[in-house]
Amino acid sequence: MWPDLRIILRDLGMLVPVVGVMALISLVVPLAFHETYAFSPLLITALVSFALGALLYFPFR
Repeated sequence: MWPDLRIILRDLGMLVPVVGVMALISLVVPLAFHETYAFSPLLITALVSFALGALLYFPFR
């Protein structure tokens, strides 16, 4: 594999979980205002973001 592509995928693997962290921080709002319909999409977004970040980071480190 090209070394440059490997570096790009590794760096993307470090950046993608930032979206998950922001989604987890945003979970406070639906919990505070009892908006149960908004809780599961934010949680799914966070989990997918962390999984994608792990799949990109760990193989290319």
